[in-house]
Amino acid sequence: QTGVHVLTYRVADASGNAATTVSRMVNVASIPSGPWVFTNAGGANGIGPSQVQVDAAYSGTSLGGKVTIDVLGVQKWTVPTSGTYLLQAWGAQGGGGSASIPPGKGGFASGQVSLAQNDIIYVCVGGQGSSALNQAIAKGGWNGGGNGRGGWPGNSSSGRGNAGGGGGSSDIRKDGMALTNRIL
Repeated sequence: QTGVHVLTYRVADASGNAATTVSRMVNVASIPSGPWVFTNAGGANGIGPSQVQVDAAYSGTSLGGKVTIDVLGVQKWTVPTSGTYLLQAWGAQGGGGSASIPPGKGGFASGQVSLAQNDIIYVCVGGQGSSALNQAIAKGGWNGGGNGRGGWPGNSSSGRGNAGGGGGSSDIRKDGMALTNRIL
């Protein structure tokens, strides 16, 4: 059971001669456990999530109360315990498409990395690109999705007038937001 406990024991030598009774206070802490699943937490329209969105999205999960927004959309998390972590990131799918031409799916990356307790991790979860018709601009998803432009006017019923913005990338950085801090 976690918490502070008093551990009492008797010390004896190899011959069985008893010494005094010893009491020590021991703090038993729970081992943090995952998985820790980060999402776009409701970020939309090319904008990453706010703190309010992150708090609502992660309430009741292993990330509840443990993720802050450092810069709009960038989720900041402190590593709870040292160890080897399996990191996985999925890029967001693009926008647009039709029944006959679905939008493209985002990429996937995975790797194991050693992290130390209290390392600061920055998670960017890419946003889905938007859709557009008839020469309108389709905004790219948060974190680097490029804008698209709808096809020629009058062809939206055939699917040829549909277009979409690109899906944003997802990546994980350690101890800073510079590209050189990217670990996945």
